[in-house]
Amino acid sequence: MKFSITVPSFNQGKFLEETLKSLVSQEGPEFEVLVKDGGSTDESLDILKKYEGLVSYTSGKDEGQSDAINQGLKASSGDILGFLNSDDLYLPGTLAYVEEYFKANPTCMILYGKADHCDELGNFIEHYPTLPWNYDRLLETCYICQPAVFWRREIHQDLGYLDERLHYAMDYEFWLRIGKKNPIHYLGDTSMPLAVSRLHAEGKTLNKRVPAHREILEVVRRYVIDPRETYTWLRYTASLTVIKAGTPPSHDPKKQGFFIHAYAKEVKVLADEFAIELDHAFLEELKALLKPFEIIG
Repeated sequence: MKFSITVPSFNQGKFLEETLKSLVSQEGPEFEVLVKDGGSTDESLDILKKYEGLVSYTSGKDEGQSDAINQGLKASSGDILGFLNSDDLYLPGTLAYVEEYFKANPTCMILYGKADHCDELGNFIEHYPTLPWNYDRLLETCYICQPAVFWRREIHQDLGYLDERLHYAMDYEFWLRIGKKNPIHYLGDTSMPLAVSRLHAEGKTLNKRVPAHREILEVVRRYVIDPRETYTWLRYTASLTVIKAGTPPSHDPKKQGFFIHAYAKEVKVLADEFAIELDHAFLEELKALLKPFEIIG
């Protein structure tokens, strides 16, 4: 059983070497590492040259992260695939642990495990809020940490590759697409953590929250049957949009009133834009939020 891990990267030199070390130090299974660099102008290429013979890499302009990942996936030769962003890490023993599960569960097509968040310097922040597999719950929150996911190559024969139109939620959309047809195995609450996802100011997770949530809302809209299944992401996206525009929630009643009015308006704007029908209960929820602030506006 051979693993193929794709590493998309662009000007992530300050994190790249730590990522590569977490990969090449894995023991047990046969594996290959394919780095797809988007034409970095920092120290990335010098770092990659140090790992020649341990990783294969190409560098040149691509069409974005999804395209880079797909290039790696299509060029790979392994039985088990995954991708690791160039600021994230695998923990020691990850590939061996995953290999053992796949061998013991031959019908498993895709799995995920536990992971942690760290800061820019690699300091532990929190455990990723991973949950047992449930498709309906996945529509409400992405409880699957991307670097802790591995799948069999055959997945792509039936379900294709990452959607290259997406720039933020390509992994989430992939899980939803797969999960609609195949159960995604969870290694369990008592299993070892597999990966570390880094949160830092330059990363998309923190730096691009509004466009990321807009894309998530669009993705979830594709897969729901009942529009009410989009409401959680609709609330998140409206709230973040208003805060980004300069109207945050506040303990001051007047300022909180401005926030609630802006939030209620943004919910309706997004619902129109994404063709999401708001049911009576949701509209009553908005009215109840607005009622204490009726004189503000």
